Amino acid sequence: MTGTPLHTDSSETDVLIVGGGPIGLMLACLLRRADVEVTVVDRARAATRHSKATLIWPRSLELLEAADVAEDIVAVGHRIDAVTFNSRDDLLRAVDLNALADTRYAFGVSVRQSTVEDLLRRRLDALGGVVVAAECTAVVDRGADVTVVVDDGAGERELTARWVVGADGVDSLVRTAMGAEYEGYDVPAQFILADSRLAGDIPRNRASYFFGPDGSLAVGPIGDDLYRVAWSVSALETARPDDPSHVADVIRSRSNLAVDVELVHYSAAFKAQVRHASAFRSGRLLLAGDAAHRMTPASGQGMNTGFGDAAALGWRLAGVVHGRLDSAQLDVYASERAAAARQIEERTSAQSSHVDDWSSTRRGSVGPIPVMTTEQLAQFDVGDRVDVNYRGIAVGLGIPIALDAPTVVCWPGTRWTGDRWAGDRWAGAIDELAAKSPSGTRIIDAARMGNSRPPCVRTDHEIAAIIRPDGHLEGRYPLDEVVDRLTAAGWR
Repeated sequence: MTGTPLHTDSSETDVLIVGGGPIGLMLACLLRRADVEVTVVDRARAATRHSKATLIWPRSLELLEAADVAEDIVAVGHRIDAVTFNSRDDLLRAVDLNALADTRYAFGVSVRQSTVEDLLRRRLDALGGVVVAAECTAVVDRGADVTVVVDDGAGERELTARWVVGADGVDSLVRTAMGAEYEGYDVPAQFILADSRLAGDIPRNRASYFFGPDGSLAVGPIGDDLYRVAWSVSALETARPDDPSHVADVIRSRSNLAVDVELVHYSAAFKAQVRHASAFRSGRLLLAGDAAHRMTPASGQGMNTGFGDAAALGWRLAGVVHGRLDSAQLDVYASERAAAARQIEERTSAQSSHVDDWSSTRRGSVGPIPVMTTEQLAQFDVGDRVDVNYRGIAVGLGIPIALDAPTVVCWPGTRWTGDRWAGDRWAGAIDELAAKSPSGTRIIDAARMGNSRPPCVRTDHEIAAIIRPDGHLEGRYPLDEVVDRLTAAGWR
């Protein structure tokens, strides 16, 4: 990734993000859309077509809408409609993403991480964000602000920020500056991956996992006529991942896929690890993505969890910077995302730990192997998600919510229907709520949203649903309690 040289006018900023991967760039886009000055510091890296992360699941696509890149990712990526879990010869269970309700993204996308970064970088450029090509060498929280020392090859310079976010990966300098530990364990499984060109009868829009006496195997399309082939091994040194014939032998011995391997484009070996930062926030320093948590590659949850971090942090930081939100909400971010990461870590590590435990599998059952449900794979079960959109259009596209302020969806209940006097009183109550609510709050009268009421207010009684800018339901309350609830949540 390239970046701008250091200039005096970029030496001070509201938020400085260390790390220009997909999580740091997404967060930067969200902050710029909320009119926050942001600088991304990322050491120069050579361009590469290789990618660790390739899968983006439905919830992440929804969150990426707020950065205005979701449609671009879908356009350049490879659609994944289902994930199957199999013994060598039999289907054990299928996860049908097309069955997801209340979303425009009832599918996943396989796309190179470098492509996602390119799209986010272009979007950040259009939004006026700054990316500095330099290595971060020191981070010091001084209480009133943070000093960051960077080296662009021509010498060291100091940058000053009100807040610093470490999206700088497993070896995070920001995490070290916080004094946070990176606790965890190694999963027994070891893996080989080979991005390969395959020929033969192989599904084009499906990722498949196989379990058998020789070990586990995963095969899924990643675009450019390539498939990611990954398998478990007892010893890394025995594998020959660069040899197409060896990769073909692994596929044939562990699955019923009749394929030939024409080319191995890229291969790597790795051990699965689980790590978790002991704190996600310390003073003016925060963590997101791999700097905060590392999980096994099972079902491609790592980068998607990082996107959830960026979405949960972006609106909070914007609110704090603009003085509309109490900084205590950053502690809520830290505890909320730590719990979410542990929830996802537990199921991915369980799946990786049992990849070779095939003995109880039978048709229709995966035996001891923990398989995610459709909602878990999509990360729809992390928090109380609401189907929303960020385009200001209501019909058929979810609830149009604010980017950096709460949205309150008000439903009058059936007692208002057909009664003009009652309808006038309801309109007056909506106007009064809008006048008393904190600055920027978006008030939506669900009675005017067409024939169908939004899922978040499916009741016959008067109710108001408070929705956060990341599309999570804060809660449902009587109309006269909404202002107090918003105030208690830190909105001003």
